[in-house]
Amino acid sequence: MLAPNTDKSKKYGLLITGSTIYTNGVPTNTMYLGRPWHNTADAWPQAVVRNTTINSGITAAHRGPT
Repeated sequence: MLAPNTDKSKKYGLLITGSTIYTNGVPTNTMYLGRPWHNTADAWPQAVVRNTTINSGITAAHRGPT
């Protein structure tokens, strides 16, 4: 759902707050919340999701590099 490509020179990236992320029709734990758009030396992908309800289609599992 999220694919931030925050330029390294920027202080902030994506922010989702006070929302509900619906996954209607998606099987439980089958989608990832996000990933970097381009993993390059110029990008520092950032995303914050706070005070938000996330439906069961999104998995809490981690995948890929940290």
